[in-house]
Amino acid sequence: DRGINKRCDFLFLKKRYKQQEGEYEQIFWRTQRALTARRPRVKLTARGDTAIQVAIDTHERYPWKFTGCHVTRENLPAGDYALRGKKGLVAVVERKSMENLLGHFGNLPILHQILGELEAYEHAAIVVEAGYSDFLSEKRIKPHKPSFTAKAIAELYALHPRLHIVLAGNRKLANE
Repeated sequence: DRGINKRCDFLFLKKRYKQQEGEYEQIFWRTQRALTARRPRVKLTARGDTAIQVAIDTHERYPWKFTGCHVTRENLPAGDYALRGKKGLVAVVERKSMENLLGHFGNLPILHQILGELEAYEHAAIVVEAGYSDFLSEKRIKPHKPSFTAKAIAELYALHPRLHIVLAGNRKLANE
């Protein structure tokens, strides 16, 4: 029934004493303003496996890193990255930076063809190295308008329902 701070959280933590046995409880009250203002820190935890075979397209200039995986460079029929299985390509990923995707928004029919090629695979995704809010910032999307970029992204979801569209936030998270 509160008008202010109605969406708040209590965070309960149990911590071990450093100098003695046992543990104690810490309780934090997090307001709605603090939750929206604070960007969560992300600790990347993925570990590679030599059984995973990653194929990177030869046209990728600055490819993502796949430490611990078996990585090859080859000319892929679709996408920038692929997982190779016993029967060929199992999954494909098209990587787009924010600037690259904005450039494609200038000619949406070509982007739809690229995404249509990805949809030929059972497991396909486009990973964008930006968040949705980045596409609504007038300073970052010039010469486009926020309403145009929002409609263009909605069109991608509507016309390619089998394609996973991941707005990753930044390059580091996209690589993860």
